[in-house]
Amino acid sequence: MTSDPQIDPDLRTVLDRVRDTRGVDLSAYKGVGLTRRIRKRMSVVGIDDFSAYGEQLDSDAEELNSLLDTVLINVTGFFRDPEVWSYLQDDVLPPLLEAKPRHDPIRVWSVGCSTGEEAISIAIVLAELLGQSALRNRVKIYATDYDPKALATARRAEYSAKRQTEIPPGLVDKYFHVEADTIQFRRDLRPALVFGQHDIARDPPISKIDVLLCRNTLMYFTAPTQTAILERMHFATRHGGILVLGRAEAVASRTDRFAAINLHHRVYAPIAGGKRIRTSPPALRSADSGATLPMQLQESGFDASPVPMLLVDASGNLGAANRRARDLFELGSDDLGGPLQDLRVSYDPLEIRSRIDTARTEQRTVIERNVEWSTAGEATSFDVHVSPLVSENGAVDGVSVAFIDVTTSRQLRLEADELRSKLAHSQDELQSAIEELETTNEELQSTNEELETTNEELHSTNEELETINEELQSTNEQLQSLNTHLRARTEAADEANNALEAILTSLQSGVVVLSTDLRVKVWNAEAQELWGIREDEVVGQHFMSLDIGLPLDDLRQPIRSALADPGATTDIVVPAVNRRGRSIDCRVRVSSLRRITGGPVGAILLMDALDDTDES
Repeated sequence: MTSDPQIDPDLRTVLDRVRDTRGVDLSAYKGVGLTRRIRKRMSVVGIDDFSAYGEQLDSDAEELNSLLDTVLINVTGFFRDPEVWSYLQDDVLPPLLEAKPRHDPIRVWSVGCSTGEEAISIAIVLAELLGQSALRNRVKIYATDYDPKALATARRAEYSAKRQTEIPPGLVDKYFHVEADTIQFRRDLRPALVFGQHDIARDPPISKIDVLLCRNTLMYFTAPTQTAILERMHFATRHGGILVLGRAEAVASRTDRFAAINLHHRVYAPIAGGKRIRTSPPALRSADSGATLPMQLQESGFDASPVPMLLVDASGNLGAANRRARDLFELGSDDLGGPLQDLRVSYDPLEIRSRIDTARTEQRTVIERNVEWSTAGEATSFDVHVSPLVSENGAVDGVSVAFIDVTTSRQLRLEADELRSKLAHSQDELQSAIEELETTNEELQSTNEELETTNEELHSTNEELETINEELQSTNEQLQSLNTHLRARTEAADEANNALEAILTSLQSGVVVLSTDLRVKVWNAEAQELWGIREDEVVGQHFMSLDIGLPLDDLRQPIRSALADPGATTDIVVPAVNRRGRSIDCRVRVSSLRRITGGPVGAILLMDALDDTDES
């Protein structure tokens, strides 16, 4: 399935990785809506970059489920768009059901059923039309969706009691078991519904369907995917069945396999063979010979005709040419009666001898359309009609060749085709805009439902917060006092840190501070300059494991002494190799790092490269 070109390349890489590693292909969804939903999920987990989010999906198996919950918008309801359901129940379904033999099964497919409300709605409508016994025995409603979490809710067929307002009066008590907080579809009618996971963009369709509901599902997919889905739906819907789409969805701009029953309510019927039946214009017939007219009148009428016309006898000789043909093809009186094959008109603007043979042999009119011919720099288009001239006894006496000028009509047709193409393009853009708007509305409704749930939680939480607030007010006063004290200490600590950093920076010696477990805590700029390792590379590392040009084993004993004796200080000169690979003598002073009271908390090393003057 080709993905939407509007999808960001980095996001497409993530989608390909999810498809290859997790078997979930989201490429059929529209790029704008898909990107918006994924970014919404990314904001929840605090990730801004698509590549980083791809790594999150790889490492966190549950994140993909959370992403699918966000991408697969589950906005539905009982009897959604009530006027559509009234139209189906009153005008569409009764004749469809009457046309079915009395005991034949009735098959319904609800595509993108989400949490099952639509499937239950059609079950109730059929039960009202056929009776509950027929619903149990004859009707099978296949309700499919890609979201396993939504299907789990659908299989329970249990909903919040607040949903009763969506169901027409009198039907709740008739078809639901009502409790204080929930309503549940009757268990004895529940076997009529079969819920299953299905990817309408890729999985084979269910066949022999009488009623196919796919409302507000197509609009989430790209235009090529919509076309492919409608092809599957045409295969699935039996002759005499119906397809019902959502209010923002249309068929005409995507396929010619369905004809509208009611465009306003988006109800369609499949077309036999997948093509609209078009009527052809009646075939052209030869005019009556008009033998009763005076010969002179016939000849005058033939000569005055605005259509260039040639008459060729049975021997292939040019028998007559009217004035318009003589002027157009530069024919003179000497050309009449001679072989047609010797004249230019026999091959220019088209080769007509083979057409004449066909017309004679098959005794039918041969038509060649849009034949181009240029004279004096001006292009002309003809429809050339080669018609047999049949006598009363059935013999072919000759043929007539008429050159009908269609230059103007062809130009108008081309302009009309261009306008139709532009109109179709505009309709596609408009349809896409409508679908995108509806998608956005679905997302807003979904978000609104989430906000309503959150609001209830916040209401109860607010009551708890009001109780806690009083405690916090008293605690706040204590915190303010503590905060003032901490601010003063922080400022002092900042000053001390700044002073320490200035000291370490100003020292001409390399300074290394070690903890008691010999891990590097401080590594100043001179140490970096001396050994070529940055501070961020060594801080936290074990000093004795560092790969630098200093013989660390020679320092092991002085460091142990400094850690054991607070007053111990050792000066040692060791051969070393600096960051440039130059051999040097390095003087190292190892001292204890200690507090005013207590034992050593680490060791400090001062390192200086000795030049010749220092050694002397």
